[in-house]
Amino acid sequence: MNASEHDTTTAANGDRVEAFVAAFRDTRGLIDSIAKRHCGENSAADVTQEVFLRVWNNIDRIDESRGSLRAYLVTVARGVSIDFARRDSARRRREDLCGRGPTASDSDPNQRLIRAEEVTRLAGALGGLDPDERRAIMTAFYDEVSYREVANRLGIPEGTAKSRIRHGLNTLRSALHDLEQQRDAS
Repeated sequence: MNASEHDTTTAANGDRVEAFVAAFRDTRGLIDSIAKRHCGENSAADVTQEVFLRVWNNIDRIDESRGSLRAYLVTVARGVSIDFARRDSARRRREDLCGRGPTASDSDPNQRLIRAEEVTRLAGALGGLDPDERRAIMTAFYDEVSYREVANRLGIPEGTAKSRIRHGLNTLRSALHDLEQQRDAS
């Protein structure tokens, strides 16, 4: 790259940075309101930060000939908000299913034994999965991240991450059902 190409690139990047700063200033309230609508007050700041972080990290790939930066920000905000809301909902379901902290049933030895048996069955079923599927499921559920983030962390395409998680969950469901049938038969 010669000096004039470097100057042109720097100017283009400088223009993009200025456009980003202006878009941030002009749309921060809008992005925050979208986040509040989809995920509530508690997660709105995190969603807003994630939106602008994603845009900043991909600023060189934004093509304003396809639409305005504002429209792109709104689209990203909706997607991130939905991801956060789904992740929060899944976390609440897991907490409800598994319980948080000691409960009245924890003092009952029979309930503790049943729970320990369920944990053992789940661990065995997870161990029987294909390692790639297990890694994708563990990343998605234990780290509470979206398909896209699973794909980024594992270095695989997003569609592959979705397929591995879905197939793995179906395999788990089937294995746990079979174990339940065996337990009921004995």
